[in-house]
Amino acid sequence: MRKEVIALLLLVIVVATFWFFTRPKEEQVMCPAVCKYGCITGTAQCREPPPLVCPSTCKLGCKPGTTQCKPEVVEPRATRITGCGALNETSEMVFNLHSDEQCLVIQRDNIILDCMSNMILGNGKTGSYGIYLKGRKNVTIQNCVIENYGSGIVVDSSSNISILNVRVVDNLDDGILISSSKSVLLDRALSLKNSNGLFIISSENLVLSNNSFSENVFGILIVSSEIASLSGNRICSSWSMDMKCENSQIMQSEGNTCGLAVECEVECSLCSEIDQRPDID
Repeated sequence: MRKEVIALLLLVIVVATFWFFTRPKEEQVMCPAVCKYGCITGTAQCREPPPLVCPSTCKLGCKPGTTQCKPEVVEPRATRITGCGALNETSEMVFNLHSDEQCLVIQRDNIILDCMSNMILGNGKTGSYGIYLKGRKNVTIQNCVIENYGSGIVVDSSSNISILNVRVVDNLDDGILISSSKSVLLDRALSLKNSNGLFIISSENLVLSNNSFSENVFGILIVSSEIASLSGNRICSSWSMDMKCENSQIMQSEGNTCGLAVECEVECSLCSEIDQRPDID
């Protein structure tokens, strides 16, 4: 009996040894060298990188996919205007200005002129202007009072211009002249006692909103131009005509107040009787 047990054990050992050396061997999985963070166990699939943690010192967060802080945006300080002349950077007026001919000429793109409610005063000469820009883009003019020039503001051959909250009064020719320009916004302007409150010629994609034109010879004169939107404007008390359009188109108009003398296709409610015409002594 003992011999049989020993023989059986020897047989088991022989069979196990044979199986061990003859069994099919698994191929060894190699992790590609491109896997910066190694592979998932038993595969050649790269591990995902660990999540990035943006440092708490980054006030504006991090650049996408990095731990580098986003740069803080520092608003450029406006240069103080000390007199009439050329403007080449964002500027602000801190006191009134006066000139015989032209006053401020904007010569750079992407700047803001803030008059801070100060006045630019001329001597009433034909051909003079308070603010002038030609061939410019992305310029904002705001909070200006301009009186007694040939033209208060002249925008020529320019684009993406915003004229906001300005007052143009007693200018011989035009309160505001926009010529050969596109994408101009005129908002919250007061144009009073000029020959033309607003003269637009050969321009397109203009937006006129919430402006007031009063006691001008012509309130708004539009020649060979396209107005994208005319809304919330008051055009009353003109000496000759509140609105005149020649070879021009107004794409959208709403909420405007106009007098009876209008030669444009616009939606207008009538000015009150006291606004229809200035008294002539």
